[in-house]
Amino acid sequence: MMSRPQSFIEGEAPDSRHAKSNRRSKVTAERVALVVLCILLAAALIVIYRLSFDRIRTNKELENLKHHKMKCESNLTETLSKIKPCSTVQPTCPGPKVINDPCYKCEEGWEQHGGKCYYFSIRKSSWEQSRDECRAKGGDLVKIESREEQSFLERRLRDVMTEAEDKFWIGLTDSAVEGRWVWVDGSPLNERFDCCENIFFSFPELKLPVFTETILSVFHSLV
Repeated sequence: MMSRPQSFIEGEAPDSRHAKSNRRSKVTAERVALVVLCILLAAALIVIYRLSFDRIRTNKELENLKHHKMKCESNLTETLSKIKPCSTVQPTCPGPKVINDPCYKCEEGWEQHGGKCYYFSIRKSSWEQSRDECRAKGGDLVKIESREEQSFLERRLRDVMTEAEDKFWIGLTDSAVEGRWVWVDGSPLNERFDCCENIFFSFPELKLPVFTETILSVFHSLV
C-alpha cells in the first residue's frame, strides 16, 4: 500500500474570486448611478431656480405695470376734470392765445364760418399789399371753394361795403399770365364753377377776385 501527502496549491478558490469581482462591479455601478443622479438633481435645481427667478421678475414687472396703469388713470381723471365743456363748437384758429384753450375759436376780429376764420379789412391797399397783410396775420387771401362759401361772402360783402365804389380783393390773380386766372395756392380757376362771375354780377364794381388760405382768410379794400 502506498501513500502520498496531500498537496495544497496556494491561492484563492475560483468561486471566491468571482464573488469579489461581482462586488467590485456592483460598487462601480452604484457610484456611476449616484453621480448621474447628482448631476440630474443639480440640473433640476438649476431649472427650478431659473423658473423661480423668472417668475419673481415677471411678478415684479406686473406690479410695475399695474402701478403705471393706476398712475395713468389718475392723471387722465385729473386732466378730464379740468376740461371745460364747450357750449358751441368752433373751428380752430392757430395762435399762441388758444393753444391751451380747450374751446377752439377764431381770434378777436375774425369771423367764423364753415370751418374757417375770415377777416374783412377796410384798409385800402394793393393786391400784393393785401396778401402780405394776410400772411402777416397767419392767413392768405380767400379762395372760394364752394357755392355755400360764395353765398356767405356775398352776404358779408353787402354788409361791409358802405360805398358804391367799395371793392374787395380775393385770392385770384392773373399776374403770371394775363387772362389766366389762378388762386393763391397755384390751382387754376374752375370755369365750370362760376363763383366769381356771380359775385361780380351782384357787385359790378368788383374786379376779379377774392382768395383764401387754409385756415384764415382776409379781404382788403381795393385802391
